[in-house]
Amino acid sequence: MSWNNIGKKGATGLSKGLKGNDQLLSLRLRMNGSHDEGCRALIGSLRFNDTLQELDLGANRVGEEGCKAVVRAIPYLRLHTLRMSMNPLGTGNAQNILKALLSLEEPLLKEIDFDGVVVEDDFQLLAEELAQRGCHVTYRIPPSSRERSRDIPLETLTHVMSFLDDVEMDPSVLFPDPGDGDLILTVQDLFTHMENSGMFRDKTRLFKLKQESQRDFRRRFLLREQAYDGLFCLHCILQSIALTATDSS
Repeated sequence: MSWNNIGKKGATGLSKGLKGNDQLLSLRLRMNGSHDEGCRALIGSLRFNDTLQELDLGANRVGEEGCKAVVRAIPYLRLHTLRMSMNPLGTGNAQNILKALLSLEEPLLKEIDFDGVVVEDDFQLLAEELAQRGCHVTYRIPPSSRERSRDIPLETLTHVMSFLDDVEMDPSVLFPDPGDGDLILTVQDLFTHMENSGMFRDKTRLFKLKQESQRDFRRRFLLREQAYDGLFCLHCILQSIALTATDSS
């Protein structure tokens, strides 16, 4: 059910159905605009559900309040996998989730995904400790100031910009709103979002652009709140990203 823009109300409605679920094993709600409100409702419903094994809330603009709901739910969660990637959680809130898991004698959660969430050294130490207890934590190291100056794939992003301008694509569909924090994105993330959006008729041209950009797939940049808030067109997005990525302050 990813990429369906169900919003807060849709997520809240789904949460009611989850309370009585005894068959659904995986629920993928990536890029649906659920925000904190939808996250709280979905996580809260799992108190009454011991069947669901995987919940994907990636790129749903979940922030501090959503993280608090997850922390409160940790003692009764029966999930095997929780995906919170590409959300503006902030490293402190993400760390609180890991600390809550470590407080349990034997965490039932075996995989938690924070890919794209900016983390710090303390987070990495907690993740390593959890790994020793059988819970794998996915996360991405943010680029250093020096890396930002050399890692920004400007040529590839310019080609993406030209393509999106030609097809009159709204950039907000591709770039998750970072809210109150930063997000780490790769060129591969951009193409994943484009392919999953289902809004491109010219798939041949998109495939060709993807093939030409593969050398940059692992290259990273930071998408920051001030860059997103000031957007008026895709040119602004990429100029803001370029300035952010090359800023050594």
